[in-house]
Amino acid sequence: MHQMLVEDLQEEPKPSLSLYRKLFKCKNLSFHRPKKDQCSLCSTYRERTDDIKANLHETYTTHILQKQSFRAKRSERKQEAQKDALTIAFATFDLQQLIPIIKLARRRQPYIVTALSYSDFLDFKALSQNLRLLSVRKDDTGEMVDWRQMMELSFMKTDPNKFFFKTDHTAVNSRSLTLRRQVSGELHSQILPLNVTQPKISQEKYNDLMTLTAGDTPVIRLPEFVSFYRSLHH
Repeated sequence: MHQMLVEDLQEEPKPSLSLYRKLFKCKNLSFHRPKKDQCSLCSTYRERTDDIKANLHETYTTHILQKQSFRAKRSERKQEAQKDALTIAFATFDLQQLIPIIKLARRRQPYIVTALSYSDFLDFKALSQNLRLLSVRKDDTGEMVDWRQMMELSFMKTDPNKFFFKTDHTAVNSRSLTLRRQVSGELHSQILPLNVTQPKISQEKYNDLMTLTAGDTPVIRLPEFVSFYRSLHH
């Protein structure tokens, strides 16, 4: 924020970082840190006029029901996985859950972070294209399938070629889809590395990253991080 202020101010002299911090402490000022990202639909519904709320009422009500159903099922599935960790695995892909993890990383017992190299990533997209998985357009009952609308997925180890899915968190029953072999001949299912060589970024992007490591108040300060960004292939 101080760097943005300095760049925006036209007059001289510009306030130093120490003065900036001192002013905030003296005035008891701070920046609000939301616990999670604000939903655009919920924010719009709360802040708009009664006429706009009336138009959004049905959409907003459905949205709230979906959210409540998802949270209840997430808690239920989590408890099931904790009781039977050997046979049940549960994963939720909710970016809002990353915010508490970032906060926990600064406590006395932080998460162990494992650095990954470009050679550690595998190309599952190429595998799915080789198997032509997304070419399946109908479920086991013949109903059309829109992969983009899937919200919940369930897999059974006893039947690896079938999975169950829902396109609505409030739905009681799941639909099933059997993935049959979509390629002829022997199936080579080896998962190849995503990157054979180190990825290369553009010179413009590299220059932008370097600005974050330079100056009196760099955004990226830790030496190991600075070294990483400066060593990027460009």
